[in-house]
Amino acid sequence: MGITDVGARIADVAGVTKHASLQRLPQRVELSAIVEHEAVHQGGDDLSIAFAIGERHELGPVPIKLRESPGLMILGRQGCGKTTALVAIGEAVMNRFSPQQAQLTLIDPKTAPHGLRDLHAPGYVRAYAYDQDEIDEVITELAQQILLPRLPPKGLSQEELRALKPWEGPRHFVLIDDVQDLRPAQSYPQKPPVGAALWKLMERARQVGLHVFSTRNSANWATMPMDPWVKSQTSAKVAQLYMDNDPQNRINRSVRAQTLPPGRGLLVGADGDVEGILVGYPSVPGEQ
Repeated sequence: MGITDVGARIADVAGVTKHASLQRLPQRVELSAIVEHEAVHQGGDDLSIAFAIGERHELGPVPIKLRESPGLMILGRQGCGKTTALVAIGEAVMNRFSPQQAQLTLIDPKTAPHGLRDLHAPGYVRAYAYDQDEIDEVITELAQQILLPRLPPKGLSQEELRALKPWEGPRHFVLIDDVQDLRPAQSYPQKPPVGAALWKLMERARQVGLHVFSTRNSANWATMPMDPWVKSQTSAKVAQLYMDNDPQNRINRSVRAQTLPPGRGLLVGADGDVEGILVGYPSVPGEQ
């Protein structure tokens, strides 16, 4: 079945009539429909997940190719559906990979009902944290004890580097809801910003099997470029999903943000391409 047929099937599941254009996104699509089609019609890339359908994909699944974009930033105003999108990503990961292939670290400072706290499956969740100190401990442990040892030590010769064996173990997916709520640096008592141990590793995510998916409230648009999490993920060249935002703000020189209903967004790929997408509705319905 070709991508057009896949899109038609998903459109049928989503309730789009035969008179509707396949380029027009429906009001809702179940994540299960996307996951089922991906399981049957996987392409050549064994390292990708799909949690949405897209206009340019003829209402077919839109894959996030993790080799090209090791993570995703989701930016939107309150009520845009960004928590639901993060939950959908978590479910897509668990449907795509086994627990031996993927582990989830869930960072949930707001503990929103029907959000990350309700995302679980046997063997997948490495850690769940909501307290600021616990969040920092969980992230620092992941960075220092699991991910840093996957990088080659300093001072090796070319021959020694070639002789190194690839790291073994699962890929680590870190899902952070409302990253702007993580505690910044404080002077008394002196503490670094929560999660700072992960910032530099995000730039080397492809080398260590790290995949950071975060949401951020975009109400204060002007401050986003200064956010260290946004800066780190931008340096890592991850894709960005702009959900409901003020149309006066620019995503780039040629594209403005849009006022969008919950679940809709503009996906800006690592290559700069922009596509209108609709996030699949997960079995654990997230908060907006």
